[in-house]
Amino acid sequence: MVILFALSKVTDLLTTTFVVQVEVNSRCQFGEGLVLNTTGPFLTAAPPSNGIPYIVAHNAQYFSLNNTCPIGIYAKVNRDITFCPDTQDILGSWVCSTGDTRTYTPGYNQLSLAEDLINQGLLYPNATFEYSGFGGGYYNHLVAWSSSAALSGNAINTTWDVRAAIQTNASPFDDNVTMLGISCSMTAPPVETIIRAMNSTATLEGWKATFQGLMYYGTGTPCVTNPALELAILLNTLTMVQGGDNILLSIRAPNADQTQGCIVPATDVPPVIMALVLIVAGSFVSLIVVFLVYTWQMRFTHRGLQPSIKYLPDGVIGWAVKAAQEHRDSREPDDGQYARVRRREIKNWLIGYEDGQPRLRMLQPYR
Repeated sequence: MVILFALSKVTDLLTTTFVVQVEVNSRCQFGEGLVLNTTGPFLTAAPPSNGIPYIVAHNAQYFSLNNTCPIGIYAKVNRDITFCPDTQDILGSWVCSTGDTRTYTPGYNQLSLAEDLINQGLLYPNATFEYSGFGGGYYNHLVAWSSSAALSGNAINTTWDVRAAIQTNASPFDDNVTMLGISCSMTAPPVETIIRAMNSTATLEGWKATFQGLMYYGTGTPCVTNPALELAILLNTLTMVQGGDNILLSIRAPNADQTQGCIVPATDVPPVIMALVLIVAGSFVSLIVVFLVYTWQMRFTHRGLQPSIKYLPDGVIGWAVKAAQEHRDSREPDDGQYARVRRREIKNWLIGYEDGQPRLRMLQPYR
């Protein structure tokens, strides 16, 4: 029992120390949100950039990243911060990578700069750009992007990719204007219908201020650490807004999947804890078995001893009567007339030495 008690205390201590709550992947109910239509038709040819659907689609990718899950073009999104898409939730994604840089003098004319980037292959023709001006021709946070659809002269009914360039330096006066090239393409066959239905030139024109805002940490700051990732997230976002018709109150068809990937809390129990629990449980069961076996044996043992223990005294008075009876029997040998000592006679008996013997005896001095 002592060992079992010690094991239980050790198990409690280890459990509180090593048993922790972790997050695991699961499936959660979707409800309503932005649901993509991958077949068309669509309400607009250029998705708006100033609605709540943009915020929800954009944040969903940040929620996914925070939960160590991938960005992408999702079949459906809502405001769930536990969102963690599975393969079945991701239709594809824009993929962006950084390229070469070009350096220009402070205050270099924006139109001339854009034309030079086009000539060097960092932008497609008809690029649109945005910047923050400081007067006297000085500026910072210059961004430009363009669609490959301009090459065919048809900005709709065709797939397209993106070439962009962003200013990486912060100061409009002291630093040279450094432009970083970024190229993006989409790997998402299920949403090609959405891309073909978009007027890419009009879309990039309408989203250029959003593009600029996402490339920097605020006024007077250099570009973000990973501009290629931020641009991919933005292109995924505008694709979802277009495919979801900019409506955030949509629900899935009754026969469609009503869940989405998410993370849920779970308890992580290390193997050592499970082993200790099994040891304690096994020890407890063993003790119960031993107790039952002992009880069973004692039951049959008592049956065999019943004739012997039938006349054993019960309690202090009983043992006193027994001692008195033995004394009387030793003083008065059995002559055929057995004199039984009764309980009420005990008050007439004493405990003391008899005949100089060095031991206490039951005495009957007045008989």
